[in-house]
Parts: sequence; C-alpha cells; structure tokens
Amino acid sequence: MQRAKRIPGQPGTVAEAVLELCFRWGARRIYGVAGDAILPFLAALRQFPDIQYIGARHEAAAAMMASAESKLTGRFGVCTATSGPGIANLLNGLADAAADRVPVLAITGQVPTAKIGTGGKQDLEQQQLMAPIAVYSATLFHPEAAAEMLLRAIVTAIERKGVSHVAIPKDLWHAPWSGAVKSPLGVLVRARQRELEQLATAVQWLQSAARPMMLIGEGARGATAEIIQLSERLSAGVIETLGGKGVVPYDHPYHAGGIGEGGTMEGSRLLAEADCILVIGANWYPQGYTPRSARQRPLRLIQIDAQAAHIELHPVATCGLVGDAKEVLALLLKRMEQGEGAPNRNRWVQRLQEAKRQIVEEQDRERQLTGHPVPPQRVLAALDEMLDEDAIVTVDTGDHTVWFNRLFRAKRQEILYSGKWRTMGYALPAAISAKLANPERQVVALVGDGSFAMTGMELGTAVAHQLPIVVVILNNRLLGKEYSMMLAQGVQPFGVSLTNPDFAALARAFGAEGIRVEREDALSPALSAALHGHRHVPVVLDVICGAPVPPLAKYQAVIPT
Repeated sequence: MQRAKRIPGQPGTVAEAVLELCFRWGARRIYGVAGDAILPFLAALRQFPDIQYIGARHEAAAAMMASAESKLTGRFGVCTATSGPGIANLLNGLADAAADRVPVLAITGQVPTAKIGTGGKQDLEQQQLMAPIAVYSATLFHPEAAAEMLLRAIVTAIERKGVSHVAIPKDLWHAPWSGAVKSPLGVLVRARQRELEQLATAVQWLQSAARPMMLIGEGARGATAEIIQLSERLSAGVIETLGGKGVVPYDHPYHAGGIGEGGTMEGSRLLAEADCILVIGANWYPQGYTPRSARQRPLRLIQIDAQAAHIELHPVATCGLVGDAKEVLALLLKRMEQGEGAPNRNRWVQRLQEAKRQIVEEQDRERQLTGHPVPPQRVLAALDEMLDEDAIVTVDTGDHTVWFNRLFRAKRQEILYSGKWRTMGYALPAAISAKLANPERQVVALVGDGSFAMTGMELGTAVAHQLPIVVVILNNRLLGKEYSMMLAQGVQPFGVSLTNPDFAALARAFGAEGIRVEREDALSPALSAALHGHRHVPVVLDVICGAPVPPLAKYQAVIPT
C-alpha cells in the first residue's frame, strides 16, 4: 500500500486536480505500471491518502483489474500507464471493459507537449490507438482544461458504460491549476421507475403462457428476489448464461442449468418447447443450441435490457423493455397482481421437474468421475462443495470455463469473467481487485495453465499486498479449448502443447504458498487447506488434470432439426 499524508485543501496542480476529481466520483484505487510519462502523477498519488495505488506487473493486467473492480462494485475503475508501449499494453484489458460495457477510466502519460507529433521516443497518436475501444478519448494541451476534460471522461464512461481515456503530457502534470472540482449530483443513478411502452404486452404474454421459460444473463445480477418470485408465480423454468450463473441458486426446483458450450441437452429442449421466453440481461441468444424448427416458428420472446440497442439487435426478440432488470421486474410483478388468472401449468411443472432430475443425474455422473490425472469435472465438484456461499469466483477463458459453466452448482457466489472479449489471463488480475474491494469475502481464481502463464507474474502483486486469494490451476499442459475444438473438427491437434514449470514451486518462489495435486485423493484435502487456512498470502493449487473433450460437440450433433 503506497500512501502518505497530504495537505488538505484545493488541488494546486493538474495531477492533484485529477486525483481529487477521481476521488469525489468514487475511485478508491488506481491500478497501473510506473513509467517515465506518469512519474509526476505517481508522485502526487503517493501524497494522496484517499486513493490506493496498486502497482501491477503488466499494463494489461492493470486494466483487467480496473475492469473487474467495475464489474464487481458498479463504480468506475481507474488504470494508468505511460506513453507508447504503456498505453499499447493497456488495450487488452480495456477491450474487456468495452466489450462487457463497464465504466473504466484510463489515464495515460504522453510525451512532453513540445515533442507530440515529432516522431520521438514513445510518441504516438493515442486517440487513434483508442478509437475502436473508447467512448471518449482526449489529450490535455492546457492545464486549465484538466478538470473539465476529466469530468467529461468520467461522466461519459459512467453514462455510456464504456472506456474513457485521457492522455496528459509529462510537462503538464506539475502545471499550476486553479478552480473548483465538481462533485457528482447523483443524476446518473439509474434506480428510477419509468414508463415502459410494451409493459402491458409483456404482462399479457407471460400470464397467458402455458410453457414459460426465463433466460438470465449478466444484466440480471441484483434482481435475484424478483426473478425467483416471477419464476414461481409463472411456473417458469430458469436457464442461465455463464454471466447469469449464481443469480438463481442451482438448487431452486425450476433452475434448469446452463446453455451454450457448457449447457445441457435438456436445457436446449426446454427452450425449444417454450411458448414464451423472457430474456433478462442477456444480449446473447443461444440460436445454435436450440432446434432449427423452434428458431423458425413464431415465438413470443420478451427481452429486458438496460440498453435499447441490445433489444433492437436481438435476432428473435418480439417485445422489448428498456431499463434496470430489478426495476422492470418489480413493475411486471406489480402489474400482474391486477391481471387475469393463468392457465393450468401442472403438466409444464411436471416437465420442469423431470428435466431437473435428468440434468442432476447426468451431472452427478460427470462430477463423480475418477481417474489419473485428476478429471477436471472432479475439481469443479470439489470447489462448489467447499466454497463459501458469498464467495467471489473469477473464471478465466479456456476449457475450464466450459466445465465451470456446466458443472459448478452456484448458490449465491458472484462470478467474474471476461464475457464478450474472452481474453486469457483475466482471472488472477480480477481476483486481486476483487479481494481489494471485498477483503472479508473468499476470493478464488479458476485458471488454466495457459491462462496462468500469461498473467501469472501478478502473483507478485498479490503477495506484495498480502491478499489471501486462492488460485486453482487446471494444468493439462495444453491450450485445452483449442485442443478440444481441433478434435471436434476432425483436425489433428497442433501447436497447443505447453511446457510448464512447477507452478506450486513458482508460487513459493514469489512468497506465496504452493500445493501440487497429482492424485484425485489429494484434491479435497488440499483444496480445503487452501480455502480455510488462516494466512496473509495467496495460495496456488497446481492440479494436474486430464483433458477430456467437453460434451459440446455431442449435444450439437443430436439437437433435432
């Protein structure tokens, strides 16, 4: 933790104005990597006790940390990097925030104003670099514009749910600044009810449906009580995307598992049989996982989304409700109290119960697999049996993501992952920011060996800040997702083998704890020790796993036409 006491009062330099504005708008941490063009900014940050600086090992990881904090807390995340290669390295993490529509502010250094555009060292047109990612990007050229420019960047990021970027030349950080720093008025808070044009249609469709289903995604978080109440009122089955995992507990009788690469055949069949589908906070619809005949027939599909564009672009939506999921669902429930009676859904309830039974039986068989090396299915079973109900799980991108989506039985755990961008290396940086924001909660990162190789050096960051996170590595010495896809496509796997170190020994070299698990009977004791030990350093579980092909290809092959 790099802090020192500062002199209270109005900021006197551009750097101090930037920090004061970030703080007033809710920033409590800035993630970054030191570099020449931001050294004056870091000097000011050292004197600013209200914002903690987290020094990462790579700029991409710093941006991933900022993105994950925004996903978890709802506040805008902040990251910083130097000019040239610094901002270039930020892009992968910023793209994750842009793709998943969360507000992140990137503050980068720039070469001195007299050197901009001269082709000198690390001189780069940063706005062009940021153009595909940022909703706002600007370079500061006069000190008096600093607060207004940064305010515009923050407000735009929050309002448009995206990445804002401000570049500040090295010679302007120390420039004198005078003026007032604006505090938020609260008008950007979205928790307000509004008139919804298609509300009456949605209520009528849902109440008259004989076989209703609900598909929930990332945007449904925070609306658990309303979703369960509506599901039970309508006898509606609930299917989740990966982003919606944990919103409705797995043990709810109408929970019908996941959909997509880690989904089940029964889930696909239920969507095909439904006569009305309510999509909540998911802008992806699993067309490839439902029968073609179901996709071609007229379908009453209602979508709730905070972004009107998501509804307009939905391939099969026929009714759209724009707004916060919790807010809109509360309005639907209130309107249904005044509506007509529902049809008899006893047969549909029996169908949901039978589907649930088949899903549980099929998953139980997979979760109980034995063998050497350790089956990844067993790791997921052990993990959900031992995790705290309010744990935060950060999931990386790879074969393990599919197994997690398919077999992890979420209760109330919060799941963080790289949704649309799907970058490898996300889980460890995300776990670091999750633990910083929620020090009292259990935080577990689930990664593949390929993903850990990309950002594993951030283990040093976790050690430096004494963060007792648990990192579970599913180590199959492969880029498993690509290996599985090649096999499914009839291609001889090539270029996917990995040569790995002993990750447990590497963890110990960092000052963390490292445990290597090579046998199935050692898995549960090792995981229990990692999760429930009292320590102030990270624990890395290096689990030597097999590489079974996920059931995706089998299910797609038998989906009826």
